[in-house]
Amino acid sequence: MILYRFCQKQWVATAWSGVGAVNNSLARWNMPGTPMVYLASSVSLAMLEILVHVQDESILEWYQLMSIEIPDARIVKLDPNDLPANWNSEVPGRATKEIGSGWFSGKSSVALMVPSAIVPMEYNALLNNQHPDFAACLKTVKMLDFAFDPRLTAL
Repeated sequence: MILYRFCQKQWVATAWSGVGAVNNSLARWNMPGTPMVYLASSVSLAMLEILVHVQDESILEWYQLMSIEIPDARIVKLDPNDLPANWNSEVPGRATKEIGSGWFSGKSSVALMVPSAIVPMEYNALLNNQHPDFAACLKTVKMLDFAFDPRLTAL
């Protein structure tokens, strides 16, 4: 499966380290200290995940689109029926952080597909950069040309 992520250009060298999630108390799927890497199953969902947080559209030019390919056999999909009520609230709760961090520490797969809080019928992906098979996946990373359409910020 090909997964997508936007990263600020200044952080591309560390895009797969999970460092951005380590100290982010507003991360939905990891406890502080867990170096989770967040991606989306499509470019359009990756865009929405950025746009929902942007207040100054001028920063959109700072982003680089990247893709990575993860073998389907190395991906687990979270059943939405197993999620607690209000899992997609604007401020993430402890329950989803525990689900993601528990998966991360268990190293059962390279990727965990989780519903998007913005579009729950679509999926984001969490990557475990400490899984033994993760390094091989890094060989598939591609930098993709992309520019946000200015009409999106006029909404």
